Amino acid sequence: MDVSIIIVNYNNFAETIECVKSLQKLKNNVLYNIVIVDNCSPNTDFNNLLELYNSNENIYVIKTDINKGYCAGNNYGIKYALEQFNSRFIWILNPDTLIEENCLTELFSFANSHLDCGILGAKLVHYPDTDTLQALGGCLFKPNKIGRLTPGKCFYAGEPSDCELPEFVTCDCIIGASMFIRKEVFKDCGFMNESFFLYSDETEFCLRVRNSTWKIYAISKAVVYHAECARVNPQRKLIYYYYNTRNELLMIKELFPKHVYFQILTYFIYILFYLTKGKLKYAKYMFLGMTAFFKGETGKTTRVIK
Repeated sequence: MDVSIIIVNYNNFAETIECVKSLQKLKNNVLYNIVIVDNCSPNTDFNNLLELYNSNENIYVIKTDINKGYCAGNNYGIKYALEQFNSRFIWILNPDTLIEENCLTELFSFANSHLDCGILGAKLVHYPDTDTLQALGGCLFKPNKIGRLTPGKCFYAGEPSDCELPEFVTCDCIIGASMFIRKEVFKDCGFMNESFFLYSDETEFCLRVRNSTWKIYAISKAVVYHAECARVNPQRKLIYYYYNTRNELLMIKELFPKHVYFQILTYFIYILFYLTKGKLKYAKYMFLGMTAFFKGETGKTTRVIK
């Protein structure tokens, strides 16, 4: 098998089937299949997906025994694809993406002609308003204005979607909505970090790959439409502040241990900033994320975030 496409579904039945419909319109000579991982949805999603695709010979619907987070769901699908099909490439897609018909051809062609490419990103366009770019692939990872190590502004973020772009860029991190990964990367660098549960997961994975012998690119001819930014809500922001704070500190401690104490200091600066601006919940959940890091907590939190 050339490519296995992994889509993790959790209460996203409608989005998942729209994503699959766009994949079924792909125009290419690449041998591919689709693995849908239902991450233990507490509804009828799994049965509905199974019934819908049961007769389709290149779509496989599988289910995790327990929801251990997005990383674990992806790992479950990746390992299934590698074991069952020995796929040369794994293409991780969010269920809220739609794919242009030549996208897979472009990704496969570039990866085949650049043997140092471990991870390949795409041109991500906001959806349903397709006038602006989310990014060309991803970004660099470097200190910000106050010295905090963090992903920088994504390449061409906010630019018109029809703006002139280079054929490819070299990245440190790829946005996880579309990650095209050579199978040898998993052997050399391991799988996604399941202790994160949510947020910073693709950043940590990409940095592990970047720190190896593999390179990370993004190409402009492969286009993916991503609806993520269209549905941010207040509770989701609080969830982000908790998990991103905790997981980023875990990541820095593991990959850049000399920076961890300064990273902690920068979070205290952010907390003070939010307090002075009256954004008490942002400060609270950032602080709780730091507390979880100090306690060594990983995985899904037992805290109620609201």
